[in-house]
Amino acid sequence: MGISITDEAMRKRRLQELIEAAAPCWAGEALVGRRYFGSSHRTRERDLKWIGFQIFKEYSGGGVYGGPGATVASILRAASQRAAQIELATPEAEIGQILGDLEFAMDELRHMTQFMHLYALAGGARDRSIASLGELPHARCLASLRHRLRVTDLGRMAVSLSEGGGLGLHFGMHEHYASHPPSDAIDVEAARLTQSILADESSHMRSRFKSALALHQDESSWSELQAKLVAIGTQKLRERNEQFSSPLEDDELASIMADRALGRRYIADHLGFLVTGL
Repeated sequence: MGISITDEAMRKRRLQELIEAAAPCWAGEALVGRRYFGSSHRTRERDLKWIGFQIFKEYSGGGVYGGPGATVASILRAASQRAAQIELATPEAEIGQILGDLEFAMDELRHMTQFMHLYALAGGARDRSIASLGELPHARCLASLRHRLRVTDLGRMAVSLSEGGGLGLHFGMHEHYASHPPSDAIDVEAARLTQSILADESSHMRSRFKSALALHQDESSWSELQAKLVAIGTQKLRERNEQFSSPLEDDELASIMADRALGRRYIADHLGFLVTGL
């Protein structure tokens, strides 16, 4: 039996509510980007910090995939080994999972190497380990939270929906560079990279949220999913602010997290591709 119109409408309504609940945190990430790149807070030393941490995030996954200690390399290795064992009798769903893991890991690896190029342009030391670039307390808290939540179906869904932070940072960087065309080599590359990531990740974000429409959950489960997504988004905003050496004060962060009007403006300005694609 297919999904009834009433049931489908309810799921779309709950998904819209989910997006609206998380949007203030995503808008906060956009503000972090605009504030950092548009003020004297920015320094070359801080550039190396945020770029280096982005390399670490792309490599380690930030708790989105794998267990503690997993990396993009371990995901690729495991998926490649499973791919080598494919037979004619292998279920299509299993092959689809292998292809999905390979595609995801390749995206992360490509982004990581792009940020490595940006790191070199900024004068970063090439003899540092990738692990040493990830020493941020709020980042450790975020990864730990995601790992704890991923033990349940709802938690895994919340973690999946949280990936990319609603593209907030990159929309914030795009807005900055639209009004301040880059000329320095670092800014030219950063602007190019953020456009590339927006092109890659917007379709992935739409796909992840569309998958939530298949959830067969009651109202309390939808509420629990929303609470988990907001908890992750709140911690992720703290991580993003820390990554950029805290251009936003703590009281400003708290105000942003509760600002539903700010979130709705962010949705209207940036997430048309998401809300119309559900």
